[in-house]
Amino acid sequence: MKLNIFYFTFLIGLAVTQEAAVQTAVQPVPTLTCANVLCMGPGGCAMVEPFPGGKPQPQCLDVSCKSTCQTTKCAANHQCVMTQVTCVKAPCCPVPQCRPIKVDPVPTLTCANVLCMGPGGCAMVEPFPGGKPQPQCLDPSCKSTCQTTKCAANHECVMTQVTCVKAPCCPQPQCRPIKVNPIPTLSCANVLCMGPGGCAMVEPFPGGKPQPQCLDPSCKSTCQTTKCAANQVCVMTKVTCAKEPCCPVPQCRPIKVDPVPPLTCATMLCKAPGRCVMVESPGSKPQPQCLDASCRNTCSNKFCWFWEECFLSKVTCVKEPCCPIPTCRLRKITFPPLFPIREKRQAYQRCTGKNQVWSDCGSACPARCDQKEPVMCPAVCVAGCFCKDGYILNDKGQCVKHCEC
Repeated sequence: MKLNIFYFTFLIGLAVTQEAAVQTAVQPVPTLTCANVLCMGPGGCAMVEPFPGGKPQPQCLDVSCKSTCQTTKCAANHQCVMTQVTCVKAPCCPVPQCRPIKVDPVPTLTCANVLCMGPGGCAMVEPFPGGKPQPQCLDPSCKSTCQTTKCAANHECVMTQVTCVKAPCCPQPQCRPIKVNPIPTLSCANVLCMGPGGCAMVEPFPGGKPQPQCLDPSCKSTCQTTKCAANQVCVMTKVTCAKEPCCPVPQCRPIKVDPVPPLTCATMLCKAPGRCVMVESPGSKPQPQCLDASCRNTCSNKFCWFWEECFLSKVTCVKEPCCPIPTCRLRKITFPPLFPIREKRQAYQRCTGKNQVWSDCGSACPARCDQKEPVMCPAVCVAGCFCKDGYILNDKGQCVKHCEC
C-alpha cells in the first residue's frame, strides 16, 4: 500500500515538472528597451534608430551627449526620434530629429470589416446613383441582389438605394456599362528612353501628329538648340536617310492663330425683350447691335422699291435708347466687263449649278417658286447664271421644275 502511494506521488510530480518546462519554453523573448537595459554610466539610455526609419534600439549614451529628445521641442503633430550618425571620433552621439507623427489611415468600410447579425448578409450599396458604395446589412426579405442578377457583356451590377414608403427598403441591382479608362496619349512624359540621346516629339511627316521618338546621342540638332523668330514655333520632323542613325530635323514654322470670328448677331447675346440687328455706319462694315424693345422702326416695316434694299443706319443721340433708322438704297448689281478678253469671258460663262446656263443679258428679277404674282422689274440686262427653260429657282437657290416647287 505504501509503495502504491509513493508511486502515485512520483507520477504527479513528474507531470507538474513537465508542464512547468513547457511553459518556460513557450515564453517569448522580451523586447529590448531602456526599461530592461542597465547603463552603468551617468549618460543614461535612449532609444536610437540605427539608420533613418530603422527599428529603434536601446543605446547607452556618453555623458557628453547633451542633445536628446528630452531637451528637444518639436512642433505640433511631430515627434522626436533619436537617429544614429557616423562620426570620425568617439563618442558618436545620436542626433534628435523631429518628424511628422504617422497617423494610420482610417480603413475603408467594406463588407469585409462590417458584421451583419441577421441572415440577410451584407452588400455594397450606392446611397444615390453614382455615389460611393457603402456597406449595408440587408433584410432577409431582400432577395434581388447582384448575386442573382446577370448583366450583359461589358456591364457590371451595382446595388442602388431606393426610397420606399414601408420598411424594409431593399436596394435594387442595376446593370451599367463598365467604365474603361482611356488609353493615355503617348508623349515623352510616359516613354522611357534608355540611351543618353533623350526623347523628342517628332512629326512622322510634315503636318502629321507628333509622336515620341528616342534620339541617338549623335543627334545634336534639336528644338532645344534651335532659336526661332517671333510668332514661330519649332517642330521636329522625321526625314528619310540612307544610313542610320536617321536624326529628325528641327523646323521653324509660323504659329497657327485661330482667326477671330466676325461679330454677327449669331455670336452676340442680347437681353430679352431686346433683339439683335446689323447696323451700318457711313463707310464702315455692318456691326451687331442690341435693339431696345422701344425701337419699333425696322426694315420689316420699311417700304423700299424692288430695285432698292433696306439697311439700318446708326445714329448719334443724346438720350438712350438710340434706335437706328431704316434707310433704302439702290441694290448693288454686278455687271460683267463690257469687252472681256476671251479667257475672262470663258471664266464668267462657267455655271456650276445644275440646270443653269450663262446669259449675258438676263432678268434682274428671275422667277421664283415663292413668287405668286408678277412683280415690277427694271428693264436692265444682268449677266450671270440663270435657270434653263422650264426650270425655276426654289428657296435654296436651285433650279427645279415647276412641279417640284
